[in-house]
Parts: sequence; C-alpha cells; structure tokens
Amino acid sequence: MLHPSFHAARAPGLPLTTGALPCRCGLPCRCGLLCRCALLLPCVLLCLAALSCASVTREDPPSRLGPGERPAADGAGGRSSAPRADTTAPPSQPAPQQPGPQSADKAPAPPSGLSSGGAGNVPVAPAADAGPSFVSGMVLLEENFENFAASSSAWTSSAGSEWELQTDTERVSTVYAQTETARSQPNVSLAGDAAWRDVIVEADLQILEFNGSSSSYMAGLCVRARDLDSFYLIGIRSNDGKLGLRRYAEDASNLVQSELDQGTTDVWYHLRVEAVGPTITAYLDGQLMFSHSDDELPSGAIGLCTVRASARFDNVRVTAP
Repeated sequence: MLHPSFHAARAPGLPLTTGALPCRCGLPCRCGLLCRCALLLPCVLLCLAALSCASVTREDPPSRLGPGERPAADGAGGRSSAPRADTTAPPSQPAPQQPGPQSADKAPAPPSGLSSGGAGNVPVAPAADAGPSFVSGMVLLEENFENFAASSSAWTSSAGSEWELQTDTERVSTVYAQTETARSQPNVSLAGDAAWRDVIVEADLQILEFNGSSSSYMAGLCVRARDLDSFYLIGIRSNDGKLGLRRYAEDASNLVQSELDQGTTDVWYHLRVEAVGPTITAYLDGQLMFSHSDDELPSGAIGLCTVRASARFDNVRVTAP
C-alpha cells in the first residue's frame, strides 16, 4: 500500500477531488483508475503518469495577447481565454472654453444696419445707399435706334407725347423724334434703372422748332428721373439759346444756365451730362457749359425730353463715370 504522504505530494496545487476516483487504500487516486493496493507497482506507475500530466497542464501556453490586452484573472473553474479590453484612458481632450468677456481689441460686430463709430463706439446710422456700383467706363445703355423695334420696350413715354422713328437723310441715320409742341408739360421718354446714381449720358440732339419763347421751353436730356414727372432736364432754351438746368419735382424751377447763348434750331449738337454725387456737369460739343450741385433727386433713370418743342435724338449712350 502506498504511504499517504505519497498521494499528498504527487499533485501540488491541484485539487485532489477533481476527476478522482476513490482508491481502495482510502485516498483519492489522480489516475482515475481503481487502485489495486495489492498490486503496488501498477498503482505507482499510474500515479506517476497522472503527476506528469498534471505538471504539463499546469504550464501556461505561450502568450498570444495582442497590444493593450491583459491576461484574465483565474476564475473558480480555471483560466479564461477571452482577452480583456484595453482599459487605458484615451488622451485627455481640452475642455471646451466657455464664452467669456471679449477682449477690448475684439469687440463684437455692430448689428446689421448700423456701423460702429463716434464717441465710445456709439452706433451711428449708415451712409446713404450709393446705388449700384459699376466699373468706370462700363456701358450701361446704348441706343442708335437702327433696330429700335427690338428695344423699344425698354423705353417708357409720357402720355400725350408723340415719339416716332424718322430718317435723317443727311446723316443717313434712323433717329428718334418727338413732334408734339402744344403742351406745356414735358414730353419724356425714359430708359435705364431708377436706382442709377452716378452716370454719364451722351446723345446727339437737333431742335426742329420751338412753340413760344420761355426759359422753360427746352429740349435736351434727363437724368435722375424717379418717374415721368420728377427729374433734372438739361437742354437748350427757346428764349435765349442758353443751355439750362431745370428741376422737375414737386415744383419746377430753373437752377442754372450757361454763358453760351447761341443754341438754335436745325443744328446737330452733341450733349454730354455727368451726374456724379450731387453735382451735375454739362458739356455742349465738348465745351463746358456749367457745373451745379443739387441733392433733391439723388438717383434715377435717364431720358429724352422736350417742352413746347420738337426735336430729334440719336446715339444715346450711358456709361459709368
């Protein structure tokens, strides 16, 4: 019979009850076979074989853990082969900054429609609308009336006026004529954009006749036309042949006139009018006639106009100054 100390020492660290069968000597046998105490040698050999198997199973296999994995802790029933998730904390992210007082050099933008300025950054009203912005010299409108049927819809004429296309045999050109002379109200044909502010208007002009003599009987160009009743008229006057500036708004009034007093009928003139800011400047055949400032009408379309006169117009051109 084996000594009890042999059974106690043969499987260190292993539970003696796991998978063991009771031996006839009274001690559990790791080999799992019924021990024949009468046959001492076979039992010894079998127990030695059991000890060898237990020693092999107690060795840890080579580590197959991946980066960041840790071996699992022993459980009650043995080791777990499932890898443990990496519990390393990710790099700390900077905490979002809470809005705080802005520094003096980064003041908040003023509300829409206001601009900062004045004492203590007190908001002030924005500057007046400067109107559409165009590249200097840009052509905004050009009409020679040779194909006017295609562009006539761009022109608006006042009621009672008589506008028509005519042929000038000397110039061999189609011209735009206004022939009504009995009314004292302006006969106007407008084109362009009512939002225009700064423009240069040029046209060829021939006065056919005047019906009376007055500083208000004129034929010429209109600028800053808000409608058919409000505009500036720059034209040759019937009473003195001068080029005058007349404003039509709530009332009509002459503002200025040229020194030149030789304007007459049946002569072709080239009239140029510059409306820039509040200043209106007029040239006749390239010669400066006057320059006058008035801010009553800051913007508007352009036009052709006669008052108690018949006249012809050709080669209308509008450009940005």
